[in-house]
Amino acid sequence: MRRRGHQTDVIMVTAARDVSTVQAAMRQGALQYLVKPFAFAGLRAKLEAYAELRRTLDGGGEAEQAEVDRIFGALSTPSEPDLPKGHSPTTAELVRQSLMHADGPLSAQEIAERTGVSRQTAQRYLKLLERTGRARLTLKYGDAGRPEHRYVWATRA
Repeated sequence: MRRRGHQTDVIMVTAARDVSTVQAAMRQGALQYLVKPFAFAGLRAKLEAYAELRRTLDGGGEAEQAEVDRIFGALSTPSEPDLPKGHSPTTAELVRQSLMHADGPLSAQEIAERTGVSRQTAQRYLKLLERTGRARLTLKYGDAGRPEHRYVWATRA
């Protein structure tokens, strides 16, 4: 595509795992590289990151160093090197993205509905995000019973 003058953005979806192929894709300007087989959540995370990048770039204008750093980091899927045993990086990213793009605080049930995971799974990952400082817990008190736990992405707090 590059040799023919096409300057389109590329997300590689391939079964090729050898480092030389990955390096060639990088050198030719691929923005993402997704190895088959993959879970839908992995593809979704990459597409959402790309959509966020496009929204930022389509705004035009000038960028200070912090904005440039954010643009260059926009396509990286945040790694969770310290995930506890039994936690999936893909599920963590799915919950994180859902919470980041929310208009306000969400409950575990609302996260579950948005992501397709169970309420218990959503609660486990939300508690992890809270413990690591990425999410903030708020309580919503009702008429009776326990207060509802609601979470908001920490940068929106």
